[in-house]
Amino acid sequence: MDPVRSWRPLLVLVLGSTAAAVAAVALHTLGTLPWLQIEPSTAWLQVTPTEDVVAAVARVAALAVVYWYLASSVLYLLARLTRHARTIRVAALVTAAPVRRLVDGAVAGVLAVGLLAPPAVAAVTTPTPVEETVSTRYLPFDLPAPGPPADPSPTTSGWTEVVVAPGDNLWRIADRRLDGDGPVAPYWRRVVEENRDRIRSGNPDLIYPGEVIRLPPP
Repeated sequence: MDPVRSWRPLLVLVLGSTAAAVAAVALHTLGTLPWLQIEPSTAWLQVTPTEDVVAAVARVAALAVVYWYLASSVLYLLARLTRHARTIRVAALVTAAPVRRLVDGAVAGVLAVGLLAPPAVAAVTTPTPVEETVSTRYLPFDLPAPGPPADPSPTTSGWTEVVVAPGDNLWRIADRRLDGDGPVAPYWRRVVEENRDRIRSGNPDLIYPGEVIRLPPP
C-alpha cells in the first residue's frame, strides 16, 4: 500500500480544519462591522435595510456551520481514537457522513502506515520469536486454548472464516488473506463492513481472540 495515499485523508482533514478555523476568525472579524451586527429587537429589523439583515443573518449561520464542523470533527476523531463503541455511535449522530468517512480514512491510514512501516533498526541476526500473550483480566469471556493462528476455512462460495488469534487485528487478517495479491486497504474495508455486526465489541478496531471473522473472496 502506498504510504502517501494512506496519509492523504489525514492531510485533507487537517487542511479542512485549518480552513474552517481561518473562516471562523474571518467571520468574527466581519462581525465588528456595524452593518453586520444583529440587535435582538424589532426596531433593528424595521430600520435596517433588507440586504444588511440578510448579510448579518448569513454571517451568523455560516459561523454556526463552521463551529459545528470543527466540534463534530474533533469529537468523532477522539471517539475513534478511544475505540469505545458507544462513544463512536453517539459521536456519529452529530457528525456528517462525509466528515465521518474522512476521519475513518485518516485513522485507517495512520494504522496502515504504522503496521507497514519498517523497524527503526534492523537486526543483524534473526531474532528469537517472542510468544505474544494477552491479559485476560478485562476480557468478558474465556480465551481458547493457545495455539497457532487458524488458517482460513474455505467455503464453496469463495468466502472464508478465520479464528482471531492473540495479537490479531482486521488489517493483519486481511493482509494474510491476500498474501501480497493486491492492495490491502480496499479489501480491509470490505472485511470491516462484512464483520461490523459480528464483532462482540461493535468496534472494528477492537477484536478479541476466539472470535470468528468472515472474509469475502479477494
